[in-house]
Amino acid sequence: MSLSEERVYESESDSDSSLAVYAPPRGTKAIKVQPTTLSKEAGTEAADNKEIWLIKLPSQFDVRKLKTLPVSFVPGAKPSFQHDGGSYVMTEDIEQDQSSQRIKVLAQNNKNKEFLSVLPNKNISRFYQIYQNVEIPAIDFNKAIVPKPMVEKIHGLRLRHYATGFGAKDFPEALANVNEKVEVGKKHTREESTDEPAEKKSKKEMK
Repeated sequence: MSLSEERVYESESDSDSSLAVYAPPRGTKAIKVQPTTLSKEAGTEAADNKEIWLIKLPSQFDVRKLKTLPVSFVPGAKPSFQHDGGSYVMTEDIEQDQSSQRIKVLAQNNKNKEFLSVLPNKNISRFYQIYQNVEIPAIDFNKAIVPKPMVEKIHGLRLRHYATGFGAKDFPEALANVNEKVEVGKKHTREESTDEPAEKKSKKEMK
């Protein structure tokens, strides 16, 4: 009896695996590319000798009402501006520049205006981010913070337990208790010594 030959061919294994389907990032909206809606300077030839900037905007930011931007080339600068009744800040993301090689730039195809082409020799030069600047009013901490109630101090407490390697001599409050003990003990011995002669006299008188 001969065993059947069990082999898995590449064609069979490929047919069983599901093909990966591209999924756009969350929050993106699909639009139809039309030649009439694209700018005249959106083609591949228009990108020559020019820088491409990537500006990230908040979701509620209406870019159609934007006319100018306060761009600053000073590192760490955060210029602010007013837009559509709100205050915004524009900052440059320096760390993102290091990963700019992984981002591809798309431009309008010169032959077919309904398609986009990848610019192989063009990278994003600068990365900017616009976020809303929320002004926090001044806070009076004397009124905002409620003081904790004072805990009543209990007098006459004695320190009886000490950490390993420590004794009463290492704590001033413990030494005070020890001194009080010694003084109280001395008083008792003095009172006992003064009472002894009186007892002896009473015994002698009885004799």
